[in-house]
Amino acid sequence: MVSDPEDLFGEAAGAIIEKKMYGRTFQGPLRSAWILDGAGKVLGVIEKVDAKEHGKQVLAALKAL
Repeated sequence: MVSDPEDLFGEAAGAIIEKKMYGRTFQGPLRSAWILDGAGKVLGVIEKVDAKEHGKQVLAALKAL
């Protein structure tokens, strides 16, 4: 697992979207998870990550490969 605090991967993957919070509109990363192999090939994407269930979501996606 890696994080993307500067949104570099998100920008390269086209995963930066318009968000709204407290009446304010801003650009931010889509809450998603990407499963990559050692060569950087995308094996799977979890498009809507649930913070409480993220571990289960990742395990299910890995089992489905």
